[in-house]
Amino acid sequence: MDALENGESSNIYNLGNSHGYKELGWQPRYQDLKTIVKTAWKWHRNSR
Repeated sequence: MDALENGESSNIYNLGNSHGYKELGWQPRYQDLKTIVKTAWKWHRNSR
């Protein structure tokens, strides 16, 4: 958001590839698909 407010360009990232790690310092909280789906389903059930 700071970059956009300063007039810099915006980018789109597929966070499954290395650009998110290199440019944003982003790390996924969960590494394996089973845990990702399990926690997403739990969040969905609790957010109703």
